[in-house]
Amino acid sequence: MEWIVAEELIPLGNPIILVCDCLNSFVSLGRYIEEDNTFELMNMDNVEIDSVITHWMPLPTPPKEF
Repeated sequence: MEWIVAEELIPLGNPIILVCDCLNSFVSLGRYIEEDNTFELMNMDNVEIDSVITHWMPLPTPPKEF
């Protein structure tokens, strides 16, 4: 999978995705909120982080065997 530039394409249907914040140099779980036209990070123990999501990608397929 390749990173998708957030300004070029947005995910449809509010799926949980991987997001990359190049401002703070981290990757996290996130979601695109269509109603607000914005990306948001998944809740991380009520820690608020100012972020600028620049790239995203779908989650990889989980392993078939656990």
